[in-house]
Amino acid sequence: MTEFCHCSKALSTPIIDAARERMDEFGQAIWDVSTAKSGWLAESMRMIFRFMATLGGPRGTIRLVPILRCAFVIIWGALGFFEFSSIAIQTAFAADGRRVALVIGNSDYQHVGRLGNPGNDARLISQTLSHLGFTIIGGGAQLNVGKSNLDRLVQGFGQEIQRADVALFYYSGHGLQVQGENWLVPVDANPTRPQDLDFQMVSADLVLKQMQGAGTRLNILILDACRNNPFGSRNLRGAVGGLAQMTAPDGTIISYATQPGAVAQDGTGRDSPFTTALARSMQQPGLDIFQVFNQVGLGVKQDTEGAQEPWMASSPISGNFYFSGVLPSNQAIRAQIVAPTQTGDPPRTDDTAIQNLALQRRMLDREPPAGSLRNGEVVLVNDGSCPTGQVKQITGAPNRNTKRKYQCVPMN
Repeated sequence: MTEFCHCSKALSTPIIDAARERMDEFGQAIWDVSTAKSGWLAESMRMIFRFMATLGGPRGTIRLVPILRCAFVIIWGALGFFEFSSIAIQTAFAADGRRVALVIGNSDYQHVGRLGNPGNDARLISQTLSHLGFTIIGGGAQLNVGKSNLDRLVQGFGQEIQRADVALFYYSGHGLQVQGENWLVPVDANPTRPQDLDFQMVSADLVLKQMQGAGTRLNILILDACRNNPFGSRNLRGAVGGLAQMTAPDGTIISYATQPGAVAQDGTGRDSPFTTALARSMQQPGLDIFQVFNQVGLGVKQDTEGAQEPWMASSPISGNFYFSGVLPSNQAIRAQIVAPTQTGDPPRTDDTAIQNLALQRRMLDREPPAGSLRNGEVVLVNDGSCPTGQVKQITGAPNRNTKRKYQCVPMN
């Protein structure tokens, strides 16, 4: 690909000669983008590049006028630049934007039964989000919150997320669905009739309203509150188990621990199955937000043997968001691990380190099709076929007639 990337050599004026080096770098950058990306534009770029390479072949083949060949590079280069720019914008959204989160865990209820996991769940999510660059309201998880304090926190959250890029609200504890509306239950709630809800609980819709008016690019509402109605024996007409499905406003993702109307499990461990899977998936580099919640769903479904299946509602989201950032390309990986030799010879590359980093870089949710892996190329597939905490490692075969190598390996 070097010949046609060096299209500026077709022009020999002194002015153009002075710009050759920059043009060559630009052409090579376009090729790098086209080989790293998928989709119609990248595939079209690759086809054009291959076509131009054949036109510059041995004597006897048709040759394109050099200046026209440069025009091809410039035109497709411009398109590649716009795609490259969009990648940079999306990455900036993931890595550089201001992120704010409010994390609440209610366990020690005063008038109904205590819950074992919400406090631990909230601590785990707070620590995970803090590690991922979120500013946590109150400096950490807010535990065992009463009504007045919950009102204050939600109002403060709405003020804090003004001009933030990403706002995230996480709640673990008792939740209640009454006549299609979802309520978060403070630890001091003690309703005896439906009219008490407005005074003793906080509507999940109120949280969404705080997010809607903040001007954020992305709002995330996570509810690990789909439990049995703790006030079931009282005269709360219209109250049913689980939570109701909510409509996600513009730029909003709503994640439920289980399907609408269903009841989530606390599990047997320190943390709930949903929160355990969520914290693990958020820390996995290279997964956008939709892939994260898909991984959560697969993990919870496997860990609960199908008894619990998380649910998500979303409106269209502008750009891509990555909790743990995007992953480097193969060239960036190689650049990071080039080490000088003791003898002063040119630097050499540690192929084992490259393989290990590439292994971390390629995590898929389904097995790639036959023929898509090069001989010896390694990918990880988290499709639920391996035991909990492990993923399937696939090694590419020399050809289609040779079986790939499969084994289960620890996720970390």
